[in-house]
Amino acid sequence: MQSTFKNLLYVLRHYKLATVTNLLGLSFAFLLFMLISIHVGHEYSFDASLLNRERIFQLENKRDDGIWEANFARPQLERFIAASPYIEAAAITNNLVYSSVRFGISASEGPDARSYMEQVERITPGYIVGGVFRDFPENTRVKNALYIPIMEKEMMENWHTGLYYCYLLMPTPESASVTTETYMADSRAFLKSFTIEDMRLRPLSDLYFGQPVRADAAPIGNKLRTNMLFFIAILIIGIALVNYINLSIALAPIRTKSITIQKVLGSSDTTLRKYLVLESLGISVVAFFLALLFLLFLNNVQWVTNMVGHPLDLYANWKIPAYTFFLVAGGGILAGLYPAFYITSFPPVIALNKSFTLSDRAKNTRKLLIGFQFVISITLIVGALFVSLQNRYIGNVDLGFNKENVLEVRLSMGAALKKGELFKARLLESPAIRDVSFSEFKFVSDESRSFIGYNYKGQHYYMSWLGVSANFPELMDVKMIAGRKFRPTDEAADNTQAVCVLSETAAREIVSGLSPEKPDDLSDLVGTSITDNDIPVRIVGIFEDVHYESLYKELRPMGLWTSAKNHYRRSVPERYAYVKIPGGNPRTAIEHIRKVTDELIPGYPADIHFFDTALEELYSKSGRQGALITALCLMAVFLSLVGVFGLVIFELQGQEKEIAVRKVHGSTVRQILWMLNSSFLRITLVCFIISIPLAYYGVNIWLRSFAYKTPIYVWVFLVALVIIMTLTVSTVTFQSYRAAMANPASKLGH
Repeated sequence: MQSTFKNLLYVLRHYKLATVTNLLGLSFAFLLFMLISIHVGHEYSFDASLLNRERIFQLENKRDDGIWEANFARPQLERFIAASPYIEAAAITNNLVYSSVRFGISASEGPDARSYMEQVERITPGYIVGGVFRDFPENTRVKNALYIPIMEKEMMENWHTGLYYCYLLMPTPESASVTTETYMADSRAFLKSFTIEDMRLRPLSDLYFGQPVRADAAPIGNKLRTNMLFFIAILIIGIALVNYINLSIALAPIRTKSITIQKVLGSSDTTLRKYLVLESLGISVVAFFLALLFLLFLNNVQWVTNMVGHPLDLYANWKIPAYTFFLVAGGGILAGLYPAFYITSFPPVIALNKSFTLSDRAKNTRKLLIGFQFVISITLIVGALFVSLQNRYIGNVDLGFNKENVLEVRLSMGAALKKGELFKARLLESPAIRDVSFSEFKFVSDESRSFIGYNYKGQHYYMSWLGVSANFPELMDVKMIAGRKFRPTDEAADNTQAVCVLSETAAREIVSGLSPEKPDDLSDLVGTSITDNDIPVRIVGIFEDVHYESLYKELRPMGLWTSAKNHYRRSVPERYAYVKIPGGNPRTAIEHIRKVTDELIPGYPADIHFFDTALEELYSKSGRQGALITALCLMAVFLSLVGVFGLVIFELQGQEKEIAVRKVHGSTVRQILWMLNSSFLRITLVCFIISIPLAYYGVNIWLRSFAYKTPIYVWVFLVALVIIMTLTVSTVTFQSYRAAMANPASKLGH
């Protein structure tokens, strides 16, 4: 076999670009496969770290509007728990870990004590257990937080305020169904008086990829989109292995002479094929270890972990490289079989005289392999373009308020309760700050927020309910349709009437329920009142809809309310300040906010964000998955061009004399290049037609997760076609130009 290795070294020396490109293509394909496999594993193992997750259930209820939700009044939960003999354990929470609530804590006292902001969660039982627990992994709904108790009698007299959530440990999944069915049979009339139509227990293992429910802000995944990413990663490996086959066949004229000499000297076809397959396996294994080195290097690279959305953690995911190695080994053997049989199939006379050509069947096989690569590449290019268009669309959607030149500042609980007005007064001392307003929760967020069921003239409705200071609608430039915005007198100490402004969607829901024949007459609501837990709240205005949640969700009814201090719901502090600044450099304003924060709340870490930045966080996951799709697209295009590169090498070796004859008969270099490009352009057009339904389906899946999405433009598909055709023509022309320019005599003289 010494001559075989010498011939291989000859190939490596004379075709360095092709061989190195192919090796790197395999390496990057294996790398991307492992990266995406880690991401997919992270998604599918959500909550897998929790013991007995198949027996842990979330209690949910369906309201009279037909929508399931996860929140309950405290006594409703205690009543349900007491009614079932099957429940092994129960935990009631406030789900604060999915809200904006942070506590400032300190490990020491005194003026030099440092404070830290900690996520909190309130849970039962109603006693304190001191201790430290091992951190939960990121992919679980149980968060690493400061856990504090819910008191035994807390809110036990309030049957209407749904601030609590419940998880139950059941002996079997069947017992969960029996429990809810029995409870509903015994309590249906009682629950109906609280607008609860049905109840269910949903297993924890079904929540992440399941249907989201109202008032549950826990993370959710998209199973179909996750599966698509994994499927694309497998296709990328397929493209890389197809490239290996193409390159091996492209180098056949050089390899065949050496192989044939060994045949003449007594080597059997079986032995030669075995070594050629082992050679393919060896190259694949080398590419795998290169990919593993790249992965180890990228393990701590921030932009990579940002792209996948979580640490790579190779130690915890050691099975993925192991599984990938077996995939690589199997793929390497399969990829080596066809070239091994092909290279050893020529009769010695033909091989030694270099007179072999591709059969029609072999040509069609090569074109099918290239076509497979083109279909995947075009599909991914279309996908990447629509991801970019959707991101741009989201950035340009009219949110219904002015987000420009607004800073979002999170306050500590103590500052929100006692120092809010002083904080505002001190900020307004700076000419770099125009106005300051407050909100009890983040204005725009998918976090848990207050959501109320209210009555209007005997009808029951639901909406998001946000307490703000009187100048909030004006600061955010919320546009009014009817009535007025808030006035300073609305939150004056002597005002005993809480007031609100409703969104257009909320107002239309009320009007359509009362007067279906006049759905557009919203102004009649101004001056009337809604009833929240028997407390009247006067409607003073109707405003244009605002997108207060991400564009993944349909627009839901919303109300903004304000009242005097210590009246109505003002027991909940306004934890967020929104600061309006002039355009230009915001440094002066930010420095002043930090200075005031340090003076009023010593040791408290100032948390200041541009409102634009806060909005971008809502789309971080889709942005990361979009980045993965873009990376896969680039890799697929690169590998496809490598396949074209290999095929051109081979076809040129079989067409050298044809090119020379054409030149003798007067063909120009341009005509010859067109002849060589035309077959590839035909393949590209056929592949484009095949890829259209695939790309359309994939784009639909991607956009389906958004309630507001970009249209599917025809021109995007045409742009993808132009991109792949341009790159293909460039590749073919680059590789063919020297053959087209060669002297015909040098080729016809053989």
